[in-house]
Amino acid sequence: MKRLSVFALATFLVTTLLFLGCLQDVSAATPSKLDFPAKDKSISIIVGAAAGGGNDIGARILAPALEAELGVPVRVVNVPGAVQQAGINAMLKAKPDGYTIAYLSIPSCFTSYLDPQRKATATFSRKDLLQIANHHIDPEVIMVRAESPYKTLNELVAALKARPGELTAGTAGLLGNTHLELILFQKAAGVDFRFVHFESGNPSVIALLGGHVDFIDGTAGAVASHYKSGAIRYLAVADKTRSKLFPEIPTMEERGYKIYYGSSRGLVAPVGTPKDIIRILAEATKRAMSTEQAEQKLAQMGLDSHYLGPEEYAAYWNEIEGVTKPILEELARANK
Repeated sequence: MKRLSVFALATFLVTTLLFLGCLQDVSAATPSKLDFPAKDKSISIIVGAAAGGGNDIGARILAPALEAELGVPVRVVNVPGAVQQAGINAMLKAKPDGYTIAYLSIPSCFTSYLDPQRKATATFSRKDLLQIANHHIDPEVIMVRAESPYKTLNELVAALKARPGELTAGTAGLLGNTHLELILFQKAAGVDFRFVHFESGNPSVIALLGGHVDFIDGTAGAVASHYKSGAIRYLAVADKTRSKLFPEIPTMEERGYKIYYGSSRGLVAPVGTPKDIIRILAEATKRAMSTEQAEQKLAQMGLDSHYLGPEEYAAYWNEIEGVTKPILEELARANK
C-alpha cells in the first residue's frame, strides 16, 4: 500500500511537470502583441463622397499621418452616393478585420436610418457601425453678409420677431446639417422665417453674398475664407465653447440659446471588428492628429482638431443622434 502511494505520487508529479511544460510551450507560441496591421497589407479608408469635398479633404489630411503611425499604406477610396450610404455599404461588405474602414460625417448620415421617410430604403443602422475615433468637429454658424444691418445674433432675432415669416434663410440642402440646425434655432428663439434650400453649401454662400437671402447657416470651416476676407460676418457658433480658430465669435449659448450642432468627421469600422484592432486604430489616430503638420493642415481649412476615442465618440454620436431624431420625425409628420 505504501509502495503504491509513492508510485502514485511520482506519477502525479511527472504528469504535472509535463502539463506545465506544455502550457509553457503554448504560452511561448502565443504572440504577446496582436499582429495588426500586417506589414504586407494596406488599409482602405472609404469616403462616401466625391473627391474635393469636406469629407474627402479631411480623410486625405488624416491618411498620410495615419500611414506613418501604422507603418503600412493607407489609401482613401471615394464611393459617393445617397448621402454617404453607398460608401457605408461598401465598407460593410468588407471583412471586419480593420483593413477596410470609413470616414463619415455626422449628422448627415443619420438621415438614412433615422428619417421615417427613408427607413424603408435604409441599408444599415447604428448597430452596424463601430466608432473608432473622431477627427474634427466643424460647428454650425449663423452668418450674414458684411453689409447686413444685423451686427449680432440678438439683432437678427429682434428683426425676425418684428417681421415674422418675411426674412429668408439659406441652407445647403433639405434635411442637411444646416437645415436641421436652423430648425433648432427657430424653435429655441421662437422666430419664423422662410427657408431657401440649395443643392450644397457653396450656392447658399453665393446667394448670401449676392443679397438673395438674409442669412444662412454653414459650418465655420467651410466659409472661413469669406469670413477672413471680411465678406461675411459670423454671428454665433453652435458649440459648447468658442472655436480655437475663431475665438472672437460668441457661442449661441452665450446669446441665450443652448444649441450645439455641427458637422463631425471621424473613422468607423463594421460591427464585428475586434476590440483590440479598434484600439490600435484609435491610438494611431490620436498620435497622427497630434503632429504639428496635421494640426496646421486642419487649421488652414478652418477646422478644429477634436480627438474622441471609441467610447467618447460613441457617446457624442448618441448625443447628436438624440437631437436629430425628433426633428426628422416632426418633419415627417408635417409632410404627411
